[in-house]
Amino acid sequence: MPDVTLMEGAQSAFVAAEALYPGYFAGRRGGKTVASVCKMIAYIQKHPGAVGCVTFPQLDDRERIFVKTIERFFGDGKGTWWDYAKKEGVLTFGDIKGKKIVGTVFLRTTEDPDRLRGMTLAFAAMDEVGTGNQWAAFQILQPAVSQAGYPPQLWVTSTPNVDAAWVKTLWSDKLWPDSRDPIDDPMDYPIFRARTVDNFHLADHIRVKLLQQWGNTRMARQELEGEFLSP
Repeated sequence: MPDVTLMEGAQSAFVAAEALYPGYFAGRRGGKTVASVCKMIAYIQKHPGAVGCVTFPQLDDRERIFVKTIERFFGDGKGTWWDYAKKEGVLTFGDIKGKKIVGTVFLRTTEDPDRLRGMTLAFAAMDEVGTGNQWAAFQILQPAVSQAGYPPQLWVTSTPNVDAAWVKTLWSDKLWPDSRDPIDDPMDYPIFRARTVDNFHLADHIRVKLLQQWGNTRMARQELEGEFLSP
């Protein structure tokens, strides 16, 4: 697999994190999907035989965003060490030509959380977890991450969203969203935060446009700085 040059600091630390529920929260175009793709591939390389699941707020996000990101960075490996079955929504990794599969990842939507039930996974990832209310999907995936012999991980990536209060409550406030009781082990929920301007891969004209769009506003702290805002 070719190497991807990750941003020093939050992005690199997130990909390397072995905590149970790490969260990478970044401004727009802050390298969230790239971080999740690299973390997924790194997990499979380290733990052959793993079964995973990556979720998205909407079904078309899996090809439009996630698979497109894999193709952008690893497209020359498609059909050799990785492949994607669009109809089934399944990624496979390994010696594809030799039919030896060492990793399987289901790409699913959180639009109907109950459809996530019944899986047994080594890891799961939730893309843009701050979009809509994905608390029910997160709760369903937590016990699913239980494949025997594999270290469980369920990581999330998102630009913070003031309307998705449960994300701030869990990762920033370290409280259970429903009861507001302190979570059992705050170290299970580490935060890795990056700003839009930290992404050196981002073209200058896009960076300038985003800075002009949000300016010196309260929402710029969320959309560009990756901060959690209070309602």
